[in-house]
Amino acid sequence: MKTAAIIYLVQNGQVYLPIKNNIVGIGKRFPYGGKQEEGETIRECAVRELFDESKIKVPQDNLVLRAIIYFYKGKEKPESPNYKVYAYVCENFEGEPSVDGREMTDVQPFPITNLPIKDMKAGDELFTGRILSGEKLTGWVWFEDDDIYCDHELNIVEELSDEQ
Repeated sequence: MKTAAIIYLVQNGQVYLPIKNNIVGIGKRFPYGGKQEEGETIRECAVRELFDESKIKVPQDNLVLRAIIYFYKGKEKPESPNYKVYAYVCENFEGEPSVDGREMTDVQPFPITNLPIKDMKAGDELFTGRILSGEKLTGWVWFEDDDIYCDHELNIVEELSDEQ
């Protein structure tokens, strides 16, 4: 199982969503983020990925953990998840988010109350709005592939920890 972080940059009631160019969600609006590297904490991963992809540098304390979601992928639901994803929201940052042009392109702000669901990966509507509205979630989502959502279970929790 791979571990990854995604980061929703939110400012003035809008979330910045670029278009993903590689790996998961190609051609879809997607938050910044990526896989955790050996030897780094999940927050270090989030800060590194955010800077690599958006040129926004934030201290780890500016990241608010809103969800831990396990993702399964396959025609049949695998016994073990493919990814464990920590979803953070960052509302305290300076500068204008950009994109690296390789992994991400065309970053745009969208009202958090009117997300571009049709331009996002199948199934993202299950949790993105809830995360951006302040809910704390844990659970799992199963996809056959990037375009076919199969099933999910997401629960609201009181507390989340990077050590979960």
